[in-house]
Amino acid sequence: MNPTPQQKRFAGAVILLLVFCFLVPFFVTGTNVNRDREAVARLSDPELRGQFARQQAQEEETARLEQEARRQEEIRQRQQEAEAASRRENRDSGSDDVVIVENTQAGASQQDKDAAAAAARTEARRQETARLEAEKARAEAEKRRKNEEAQRLEREKQARLAEAKRREQDERDRRKAQELAARQSGQQRVTVINGDTRKRTEINVMTPAEAEAKRRAAAQTATAAGTPVQPVARNGEKYNVSLGVFSSMTNAQNVKNKVSGICAASIMPFNRNNQRMFKVVCGRTSDMNTIRSIQTRVQPLVGATSIERVN
Repeated sequence: MNPTPQQKRFAGAVILLLVFCFLVPFFVTGTNVNRDREAVARLSDPELRGQFARQQAQEEETARLEQEARRQEEIRQRQQEAEAASRRENRDSGSDDVVIVENTQAGASQQDKDAAAAAARTEARRQETARLEAEKARAEAEKRRKNEEAQRLEREKQARLAEAKRREQDERDRRKAQELAARQSGQQRVTVINGDTRKRTEINVMTPAEAEAKRRAAAQTATAAGTPVQPVARNGEKYNVSLGVFSSMTNAQNVKNKVSGICAASIMPFNRNNQRMFKVVCGRTSDMNTIRSIQTRVQPLVGATSIERVN
């Protein structure tokens, strides 16, 4: 027996209806897989836990008020039913007086008890909320105090470390100075480092007495040879050390670079016999001891030098 098209359509509609009846409730009644995870997050965070407690208290208060309203409504309905029953009894008995059955005292007493209980519960919730807020404030204050104490201890530690480093550096500097003084007191040569070429040159170190004796000997030799005598320092006069006269600016610049680690030299151009010349001088000062010390230190680098008075 072959089914007719009407029977096929009817069977298809029945199958679709059955599928719809089974699948729709399955999708509608799905569960929230993140519910427990959200609850754990709420309980782990103090602020969220406080908000959750306050929300729960509000929900309980709302439920209590709704329950109280329903109870009052039930009492009112019972009173209305009692009054209606009393009126029916009066009509059946033929009496015109309306007897109103009231249990005002009992109802009022029960209402007072319920109101007192509700007030007590509200006060208890308020006190619990205040206690939680106070505990939260104390916890935050304790946390701030601990953080401030930790920061203070860290600052003191850093200050102690800085002071210890400073003392160590001062001690190292003092020891270096003592070692340098000890070496210089017993040595007769020093090393001069050129600031540009970094070339190291050792020169002899003379005491002031030795330098004066050498100057006198040179003066005597110059007098005997007919060369100019080195000047003698006088108050108010200034002198410098002449490092040489050159016809080439390059040679003058080379001499200036050689003595840059000892004194700040300068190049003074001038004309001699219609020829451009360049004179290199350094150490302009009125202290003759300084001038002679500079002369002693630069002579091994540039050769013969002379002390000149500055006009």
